[in-house]
Amino acid sequence: MKVLRPGIADQVRQDLNLLETLIRPLGAAFPPSRRGCHVPAPVSALCHERVLVSAWVDGTPVGALTDPAAAAAATGVSSR
Repeated sequence: MKVLRPGIADQVRQDLNLLETLIRPLGAAFPPSRRGCHVPAPVSALCHERVLVSAWVDGTPVGALTDPAAAAAATGVSSR
């Protein structure tokens, strides 16, 4: 569940603009196997303008992908 904070919409717009600027260099820096990303669908019946509720998705936390040891532990694949 995500709750919208005052002023966050403008911050998200700025972040998305920055992401668009960085997407090509970032895409070149990471191999295709690391680009996979699943965005869970919202649970519409529980969402409204200031609250987003989405389905739970099991997976590897994004933070683990930047730490080879954590990624290996999370995926069971050796980082060597």
